[in-house]
Amino acid sequence: MFDHEFFHYKSLDSAQSRRVSYLIDTKNRGPRLNDTIVDLGKFIRPEDELIIADGASTDSTEEVVLRNRNVVHIFLSEKDKSAHHALNKAVLLARGKYIIFLPDDDRLHADGVERAVEVMEKNPDIDLLVCGGIKHFKAFNTSRPFYYGPGMNYGSTVEHAFRYGTCGNGFVIRRSVFAKVGLLPLDADEWDVIWFAQC
Repeated sequence: MFDHEFFHYKSLDSAQSRRVSYLIDTKNRGPRLNDTIVDLGKFIRPEDELIIADGASTDSTEEVVLRNRNVVHIFLSEKDKSAHHALNKAVLLARGKYIIFLPDDDRLHADGVERAVEVMEKNPDIDLLVCGGIKHFKAFNTSRPFYYGPGMNYGSTVEHAFRYGTCGNGFVIRRSVFAKVGLLPLDADEWDVIWFAQC
């Protein structure tokens, strides 16, 4: 007789114990993080989880997380090489079927998240859904909204990422895609475009 648990899955998706894992990377931005956690707390569902990967902050970040532990499921605070390194660690900790990256000062629309998850549920062949949002260009101190209309099949060619742009903060990702294309690149400023091209 074996003295350990045995699990048998027919798919990687069925092995996930949560619906959506919201992953936040942060470092020394406690007040902004607080606003994001409070906002998420208004609509995060019981079957979802919030994971915060912190780069060993020295400000109020830990206090913010502890004060909001009714919303936060996992808090990892250790030095990292970059924001994408923090997100990779959060992906490894995630238990959700779907992954949503969320910077510590961004907001999500609850209805948009629900519609995106519904699309993913109805279309198991979709591994990555690119949703709309606002892209900021630091070099030019400008911002612009981006939106890809229904039927575009954005991503059917790698060229789309370079022609139309992309933003990792607008991705809804089926967790199993990481087994196909790997984690986020560590040494690239445009990690979202590079990772999208890998997909």
